Amino acid sequence: MPRIKGQRGGGVYGPAYIDKKAAKAGEIELQKKLRAKKAIDLVFKWIGGVEQMAEWAKENPTDFYTKMYVKLLPMQVKADMNVSVRKSVQEIPDHELQAIVDRECARIAGPAEGEDEPR
Repeated sequence: MPRIKGQRGGGVYGPAYIDKKAAKAGEIELQKKLRAKKAIDLVFKWIGGVEQMAEWAKENPTDFYTKMYVKLLPMQVKADMNVSVRKSVQEIPDHELQAIVDRECARIAGPAEGEDEPR
């Protein structure tokens, strides 16, 4: 296997051990992901890097655009919302405020005697 500049002992994936401090901090999975990304980057360089990828993309434009390039595009989210926010109790009309108070009092009091459901 060819050696890449900056590669040191421990193989392609880096050292075979996991730092105990990182393990205590719950970063084991993060370390594994970083080593995997480093390995993928090394393989990318070994097989020709950007030049090889450009050649492949020219030969396979549909695959390039539908499988790779599309992942770089931002997701578009469309939402229709109608939001009404009141800043203070003073802005709520008296009849609405009274209905809110009555409803909450009935909910807190629970069902009246002889009733199965709350009011």
